[in-house]
Amino acid sequence: MSREDGPPPVPGRADDGRPASRAASLPPLQALERDYRAAFLRYLPQRREEALHTGYALGRSAVTEGLSILQLAQVHHDVFLEVLCDCPRDELPDVARAASEFFLEVLAAHDMAQRVFLDDR
Repeated sequence: MSREDGPPPVPGRADDGRPASRAASLPPLQALERDYRAAFLRYLPQRREEALHTGYALGRSAVTEGLSILQLAQVHHDVFLEVLCDCPRDELPDVARAASEFFLEVLAAHDMAQRVFLDDR
């Protein structure tokens, strides 16, 4: 089947249906760091539920990509440190709380996967 015969491409999706952010040739850990940074920076200003949902989706993607919880923690800390370096001193407590909220949402998928694994034992 040629490209002309198939359905039109979906914006934001690779040809195989994966999100475009994951379709790039970046290794999974680098793609996660890029996507994590973007999602966390979107979450910080207004702390909206949609951005938290993106964090959860990143966690699910990390599970399916086989990334460990330690790798997630490293990505979180790297991105958090970048943000802290540019953060005014009086905003540090709020930024730290937001980072914790976002990271917990990202970790939720790993937590659920671990619970399922333990329940199956």
